[in-house]
Amino acid sequence: DADNYATNYADSRLKFSRQGPLVTVMFDATSNITGNFILGNLPEMFRPIISTMKSIPEWITGNHKRCQINTDGNLAIIGAVSGQRYSSNVSFLAKEI
Repeated sequence: DADNYATNYADSRLKFSRQGPLVTVMFDATSNITGNFILGNLPEMFRPIISTMKSIPEWITGNHKRCQINTDGNLAIIGAVSGQRYSSNVSFLAKEI
């Protein structure tokens, strides 16, 4: 039995869904800071078993940055550049609920 969940943050930067243990997170946001840009915090049932990281390109320059999702639910772009758009999706196994 796969349970399906879906929800969005009010600012629509993050969208995420879960089917069984598989979570997919999609984000589309423009950084307003240079440094570690926190996109949001995932609810408990959408958090990864282990922290995970993915390389993603900046929308305009194509330079690569890291998207990091920690076990506490924080999702951040590491080393983001102010004014750059970041858009991608990440899938991972979530903690049991």
